[in-house]
Amino acid sequence: MSDPVTGPEVVAVVVTRHRAELLSTSLKVMAEQTRPPDHLVVVDNGPDQPARDIVAACPLPSTYLASQRNLGGAGGFALGMLHALALGAQWIWCGDDDGRPGDENVLETLLAEARSRGLAAVSPMVVNIDDPQRLAFPLRRGLTWKRHREELSGPDAATFLPGIASLFNGALFAASALDVVGVPDYRLFVRGDEVEIHRRLVRSGLRFGTSLRATYVHPDGSAEFKPMLGGRFHAQDPADESVSADDGHVGRDARARAGVDGHRAREGLGRADGDDPGRDHCVTGLPRGRALSWFARPVGPPAGDAPGLSGELHRTDLPPLDATNLLFIALALITTASHDRCVFTYF
Repeated sequence: MSDPVTGPEVVAVVVTRHRAELLSTSLKVMAEQTRPPDHLVVVDNGPDQPARDIVAACPLPSTYLASQRNLGGAGGFALGMLHALALGAQWIWCGDDDGRPGDENVLETLLAEARSRGLAAVSPMVVNIDDPQRLAFPLRRGLTWKRHREELSGPDAATFLPGIASLFNGALFAASALDVVGVPDYRLFVRGDEVEIHRRLVRSGLRFGTSLRATYVHPDGSAEFKPMLGGRFHAQDPADESVSADDGHVGRDARARAGVDGHRAREGLGRADGDDPGRDHCVTGLPRGRALSWFARPVGPPAGDAPGLSGELHRTDLPPLDATNLLFIALALITTASHDRCVFTYF
């Protein structure tokens, strides 16, 4: 609970933009938790349609942060997490404006799991808001895709999946974990931030995972994932590049998602093409012909005027020229030759 010296024990951080009704529902369920957060931080990326009154109506002690610059999901969570740490939070609970905890026991369950298992971060299952028996996002286990929640428990009825987590949809972070892995990279804006934080957790050696005893409901995003080569690869391809399944932090059109300056488009870790207002690189994909430039610089920002990198292009740390990577490069080149934008993830 909150302490006047050390600050609140658990701070919930929610990022929103232009989703007043959905945000109200999400905050209502957060406030009804059997173990409610001690403080709520809401980062509003769209103060032209402010959510201040909705936050004020929530019974939780709260801080409303209106950002005059659209920070995207990555920047919004970074700002909210840092504010929570500045308040003295020991645990940070991340929430989405278009999602909500599956029931009133989620936070209590996650805290119990984290403490009993010694976890730095723990996530609930993210399930389809319209059909909670289905996962909101498919999960690949081995060479098969899991799309139903009962497929995750397996024959031994396990209740915990180590090393797997959906990190901004109901995930709980220990403050000490953020001391090690940091907060989301603002440059990623809306795509790839969750995957990149996951990679940091893996590299850190900290214990984390998903509790199958708790759920977080979210709009279905499974249609974006296109399995290839029997599931070894998949492409994430939004049906409409102007509206993705998880774009609420940044707006309903590609240019708004790319940046509030209109022509300052973001490409994941890369630079904006600000001197060409006619180009509208959507943050959900990789412009054609850029696959090799990603492999030349798999980590960190490009040097000089090098082309940008896609926030959703990720791979495990394999030798740069092994057979698997060469196959992936060939597949990426073939695909991007015929598609304007395509997002690959290799596991």
